[in-house]
Amino acid sequence: MLPLPDFGQVWVSDGYGAGLVHRYSAGGDYLGIGPAGRDGAFRCPQAMVQDGARVILADRENGRLVTLDPAGQLVGRLADRRRGPNCLVLRDETLVVGELSASVALLDPDGRLVGCYGADDAAVERLGWPNALSPGGATIAPQVPAEQFNSPHAVAVDTAGRIHVVEWVVGGRHVRFDPDESGPATVLWPAPVDVCTSPPGRCGA
Repeated sequence: MLPLPDFGQVWVSDGYGAGLVHRYSAGGDYLGIGPAGRDGAFRCPQAMVQDGARVILADRENGRLVTLDPAGQLVGRLADRRRGPNCLVLRDETLVVGELSASVALLDPDGRLVGCYGADDAAVERLGWPNALSPGGATIAPQVPAEQFNSPHAVAVDTAGRIHVVEWVVGGRHVRFDPDESGPATVLWPAPVDVCTSPPGRCGA
């Protein structure tokens, strides 16, 4: 759900249902849907963020970010070939994109990649991903390499400009890092250990 007080609206993405974006007035009146239109149907529309007069939507299963106007009409594609974008936050003018397929990308206002953190190309191929399987077949938390992400599912920026990433995994995982600093990030949960966030993997172009 995304409150849009500047538009006098509230938007709700129906990612696990009909693949639509529903629009409501501030008073709760239904204003219609935001269909993808000529560029094809949404497939698991998930996170949304307002950026001025546009809304940026993470169309996860299509691997793209699209922009919509206040009437819910598709304006265009901001970025394609993303790794399952499913959570968004603005850090000044930079868009932070948590990508379910194991990476965090930073994009400029035109959708150009300016940073990639913790990309793990092999994560989604692991048996039991986003978790792991024990020798007996039980679902267990994976042992995520210190320099990589596993399954980002929420992102936020704190007042110091640091990025917080929460991962979709048994027991949870919470990582904090500052892309403006060269030092290590910190895994705040499940255990406090240092994490290198230099871009070791491919994050796409």
